[in-house]
This record gives sequence, C-alpha cells and structure tokens, in this order.
Amino acid sequence: MWCYNILLDSARCYAIRLLIVRDVVSEIIDSNYKKEGILMCGTGIGIAITANKFPGIYAAACYDTYATKRARLSNNSIVITLGGRITSYVLTKRILKTWLSLEFRTPIRSTPKIAIIK
Repeated sequence: MWCYNILLDSARCYAIRLLIVRDVVSEIIDSNYKKEGILMCGTGIGIAITANKFPGIYAAACYDTYATKRARLSNNSIVITLGGRITSYVLTKRILKTWLSLEFRTPIRSTPKIAIIK
C-alpha cells in the first residue's frame, strides 16, 4: 500500500488503509456487487482480512496464478489483494491478468460451498 512509502507512523498508516478498504468495498456494495476491487498492502493478508469484514465481500490474498484462478473460479472472489513487499512487479502483472480474465460461473463443484459461506 502506498502509505508504506511515506513517513507515517504505523497507527496512521493502518487508519488510512481502513479508509481505503471502506471506500473500495462500499463502491462494490453500492453497485450490487457488480464492481470488483484490487487492494494492496505489505503482504496482502491484513487488507484481505479487513475487506472480508464487510457483508458479501470475498477478498482473497493471491501470491501466484494458481491461487488466483482458484480464488476466482472456486471461491467467487470479487476483491483480490496483493502483497507489495512480497510480490514482484512481473508476478503482480501475471496475477492481475489471470484474475481479470476469469469469471465465476455456476453451477460448478464449488457452488454448494459458496452458498454455505454466504
């Protein structure tokens, strides 16, 4: 996330992250879950946990293209999170290209799992 690159204490950085997540997921919710989101932090984990606190948001931290495919095809992720400190530029491009090229479709083997998660 961009706030790691400027001189902010960690509490302020966390507060900014929460505001960004709130704005992104609010836009998705307001669109009746038609829009999608891409979020980044140091590892992608904390921001995924934060995004998943909002109703109907399925955020997945992705580190490779296989996990990205599964997040989209098996788990219907509408938000992808990436780790800026642990994912190279080249891999980030591959992950985003993979995620954006896929669409969750029903019925599939994972449909009952998605229904239970809801």
